[in-house]
Amino acid sequence: MPQLRPTYALTLGNGLWDRQVLALDLTLTLAPGIDRLEAVLPPEAPFDAAPGEPCSLTLGNGEREEAVFTGVIRSVAPSLHGWRVVAVNAGGRMSAIRPAVTFEGVSAGRVVRDLASEAEVETGAVTDGVDLAFYVADPARTAWEHVARLAAMSAAFARVGADGALEVFEIGAGTADTALAHGRDLLRLTHRERDDAGTAFRVCGEAMAGTASAPEALRPIIDPLDGDAPAPDRRILFRPALRTPDGASMAGAGLTRAHQATSRQLVFQGWLQPQLRPGQRIELQGLPDSVATGAAWAETVRHVVTPSGARSHVTANRDPDGFDPLALLGSLGGALSAVF
Repeated sequence: MPQLRPTYALTLGNGLWDRQVLALDLTLTLAPGIDRLEAVLPPEAPFDAAPGEPCSLTLGNGEREEAVFTGVIRSVAPSLHGWRVVAVNAGGRMSAIRPAVTFEGVSAGRVVRDLASEAEVETGAVTDGVDLAFYVADPARTAWEHVARLAAMSAAFARVGADGALEVFEIGAGTADTALAHGRDLLRLTHRERDDAGTAFRVCGEAMAGTASAPEALRPIIDPLDGDAPAPDRRILFRPALRTPDGASMAGAGLTRAHQATSRQLVFQGWLQPQLRPGQRIELQGLPDSVATGAAWAETVRHVVTPSGARSHVTANRDPDGFDPLALLGSLGGALSAVF
């Protein structure tokens, strides 16, 4: 990989830049984080794009080429050292909107699609997720924060695809999307683990209905915990929008999985890998025995291109040992309480 020459194609407004760019720095992340592209052009460059105009980026590492970003220019800052251009995608657009609307008898995915439509954002694959008797999208949160919250309730994650479309998806435990090898693709790797890696979440709704459409789904119960005192390693969260035990169990399972995975992180740097995106499952091959491995999925991906080279920086999370994706459907056994 080191002998291969990285390439790029940056579109800013009506201009195409495939050389002369002094630096490219693209950070991709899961919601509620916002993807951000920063480009630095020479001060003498014939640059004439303005905020609000389209921006896209394609990266190549000599072996493969991938479209990695589609969005709009957020700011332009000329200086003696060059033009500094910052662009964001659909996450940035939805973060500028604070909705005030109530939904009734819908799925989480339907709310996400409606919020995206209100923000004039295209949607790709959006999982339906948990059924909701109602959902209040209040202006205390941005539309993007609501999307992240709805995805978490559905044991799912939200991101913006390379084409600029909003996606809500589940990260399973199947085959890795890509493999990176120590000694070929990787330059540095650090494993870090917090002491709360065993913490579990219990989510409590405000009803005990069999389905979100049942009349009793609108009747709050007095004791969501049903008199059950939480264990020391159990965190309690209340989500009034969840009106069924299955919905609360799904949300608790998803939050537990995400928390335990982010407590067991792999942070690594390698030669430019334009195919990497948040939410992808990554297999790291050929690591020393002293480095803890396991199923890992990317939370944040940062691609940096400068005259001195091109690198990809990744923060990936390892699922708990023996993770079972069926747990996300409410079959957690003893890991979470069965009564919500």
